[in-house]
Amino acid sequence: MVVVSMISVSCFREEDFDLDMIANDQDVNYDLAVPLFETRLTIANLLRIFGRDENFPTASDGLVHLVYALDKPLRFDIGNRITIPNITLGSFDVSGVPYWKHDTVLSVTQRDTIGFDIRGLQTGAAIDRLVLDSVNIALSGAYGLGMASTMDVAFVNIRHNGQPLTLHLNLEKGASLSYAQLYENVEIVFEGELREKPQIIYEVKFRADLNTAENEYPDVRTGHVQMRPLLNQLVYGRIEGYIGKYPISFKGDLDVSPLQNLNVEDMSFYEGTIDVVSKLTGCSVPIFINASDLICHFASDYPEAEVALYPENYTLPYPEPGASILEQTNVQQVNIHELLAHKPKDFSYLIDATLNGGENDDVSHNVIERNSGLEMDIACDIPMHMSVSQFIVDEALPFSGIEQVDLIKRFFLKGIVTNAFPLEVYMHLDFLDASGNVLFSPVAGDTIAGGRVADLHVVEPAIYRLDTELTSDEVAMLKDTKTIRVWANVSTYNKGEVKIYANSDTEGFMRIKLGARAMLRAGNIIGDLLGGDSGSADNGEEGAL
Repeated sequence: MVVVSMISVSCFREEDFDLDMIANDQDVNYDLAVPLFETRLTIANLLRIFGRDENFPTASDGLVHLVYALDKPLRFDIGNRITIPNITLGSFDVSGVPYWKHDTVLSVTQRDTIGFDIRGLQTGAAIDRLVLDSVNIALSGAYGLGMASTMDVAFVNIRHNGQPLTLHLNLEKGASLSYAQLYENVEIVFEGELREKPQIIYEVKFRADLNTAENEYPDVRTGHVQMRPLLNQLVYGRIEGYIGKYPISFKGDLDVSPLQNLNVEDMSFYEGTIDVVSKLTGCSVPIFINASDLICHFASDYPEAEVALYPENYTLPYPEPGASILEQTNVQQVNIHELLAHKPKDFSYLIDATLNGGENDDVSHNVIERNSGLEMDIACDIPMHMSVSQFIVDEALPFSGIEQVDLIKRFFLKGIVTNAFPLEVYMHLDFLDASGNVLFSPVAGDTIAGGRVADLHVVEPAIYRLDTELTSDEVAMLKDTKTIRVWANVSTYNKGEVKIYANSDTEGFMRIKLGARAMLRAGNIIGDLLGGDSGSADNGEEGAL
C-alpha cells in the first residue's frame, strides 16, 4: 500500500524550498539521503506545443504573451533608393591669350552651372538641401604656361562650415595640374529653379603676375591651361525637400498553425489581437496607407474570414522636419478573439501604401536620411489573460536506476511543490522504464491549489510537502526506472479569469523538488547501491538532502 500525504503550509517561507527542513515526521533514522531532481515549470512549459521559447516574450508589466510574428519585418528602403553619381563639371581652358609687352597681369574668370542627376527621385521632386557625409573633389588637367600663377575654384552652392567651398592652387612652371581632397560634412544648397533641376554652380579665377622674377619674358601665346573638376565618392547623409511619390506594397502570409492546438473549449482569451507595427525611421515623410486586407484561413471547412486590417484610408503620423529623432511607431490592432475559436491556420495580408501620398497631393518639406526606411511587423499577439478549464503539464526528467535494490530496507520519497500559478493542479508523478511505460505512480491525481491571488496577481505561492513511502514492489521497480515524469492537469483555481506573469519569484511558475531517503540493511556500501559516488551517512544518522 502506498502512503501519500500532502501537507499544506499556511504561509510562504524561504526555508520551505530546502529539503533539509523537511521534518522527520515518522521519526526514522536514515542511512541515505539524496536529491533526485528539481524542475521549474513556467507558462512556456504549459504552452510549449504552441511554439518555441521566443514565442513567449514578457511585457513591461511582466505579463507573458503568446506571439507569432513574421520571421523578418517587412521593409521598404527609402534612403538607399536614392543615390548620387559622380559629377563632372565643365572644363576651364586658357590658351592663345594675347600678350602685350606692357601688360602686368593676366586674369581670366569663368563661371558655369552644371546639372547633375539624383537617382531615385520621383517625378515632381524638388530638393532644398543635400547634406553630404563626405565628397572627394579632384582637379586634373594640363598646365602648359611658362610662368607661375594662382587658381581659385569656388563652388558657390557647396557649403563647408557655412561658407562656399573654395580651393586655392599655386601653380609653378613645369608643375602638373593635379588636386584631390576629401571633405566631410558639406552641404549643397538649392534655390529657385535649382530645386527641380539640381545643379552645381562654380567659378574659376586664374591670375598671373607677369612682372615677377618667376615670370620674366613669359610667352603666353604658346601655352595653355585645361582643367576639369570632378566630384566623386559622394555619400549623402540627409536630403531635405520633396522627393516625390513612392508606391509601397507588402503581401505575404503569417503562419499561425500552432494555434490549432489551442483547445478553445477549455480556454478563452480576453485580449488577443493582431498587431501591425509601422515604424518609420530616419525620415519625416507622410505615409498614406490605403484600406488593406487581412484574410484568415482555417484548417477546417470554416469559410475564410476577412478582417479589416486598416478599415479605412489612414495616414501614418510622422515627426516634424526639425525633430532631433526621426522615428515614429504606430500600432494598428485587430481583435481576433472570435477567430481563435475556429482554429486559424494562417493570415494572408495585403498592405498598399504611398510614400508622400494623400488626397491633396501634399508636397510638404521632407527629410530623408541615407539609412531611412519603413518597416512593418505583423504579429498575432495573445496576452496570457484568459479563463482556463484545462491545461496539461508534461515534464520528463532522467533517472539513473538503482541497481542493488535488495539492499534497501525502507525507501521514502520526499518533495516540495511550489505552485506560483493562479491555477489549481491535479498532479501525477510517474516512474517510467526505458520504453516509457509507467512502472508505478507514487502520486496520482492529488490536488494542489493555486497561489493566493489579488488583483489577478499571485501574491503568495502555495507550498506543499510530499512524503511517500514506497512499497517493496515499487522499490524493486526502481532498478528499471529511467525517467520520472511530472504530469499535471491544470485548471483555474477560482474558475474565473487569470493572468500569467513572469516578473518575480512569486508568480508564473511551478517548482518541484524531489528527493529520497532510505534505510539500508546493515553492512552495505552506499556507493555500490547507487552505482557511483553519491555520498554516505553512518547507520543511524540522517544525511543531508
